[in-house]
Amino acid sequence: MTTRDLFIIILRIIGLFFFKDLVISSAGVMPLLSSFGLTDDPSLKLMALMSVVVGIGIYIVLLYFFIYRAEWLVDKLRLTEGIPNVLPLAIHRSTVLSIAIFVIGGLILSTEIPNLCRLLFMYAQERNIGERNSDISDYLLLTIVKVVIGVILINKQRQLVAFIEARRKHL
Repeated sequence: MTTRDLFIIILRIIGLFFFKDLVISSAGVMPLLSSFGLTDDPSLKLMALMSVVVGIGIYIVLLYFFIYRAEWLVDKLRLTEGIPNVLPLAIHRSTVLSIAIFVIGGLILSTEIPNLCRLLFMYAQERNIGERNSDISDYLLLTIVKVVIGVILINKQRQLVAFIEARRKHL
């Protein structure tokens, strides 16, 4: 494995963490979007919508560069200067990416399963009382989506690595 390959793998892992953060930060978007009906001020609605779009746009650009253009980043940031070219590691990059995807899926699950249990309990309590709180329903749905994404990351890690590697070969 060369130093360049190691830095490319590290940058892609950072990109996968940006993906995780994008999924998790989407939780903050749901209450913001559901609050659009609470105000009649169009400038406030526009500012809220623009902040969401800009935030998601920044994450998508970072994801693109860290995952699909990691080689370009290594070249532009000159990460391999002053470091020996060959490292005594015999781990293939797909193995490292597979481990990273598994770890990220595990982190998402370890964060969201307790939230899911808590929200299910709160939802059941509200149904017994007869109250309806749309915030809990929104958060419950979002937490379920996050759990599903975590499970998909763990179960489909090979396909995701193959997709990233295939995309790398075409660029």
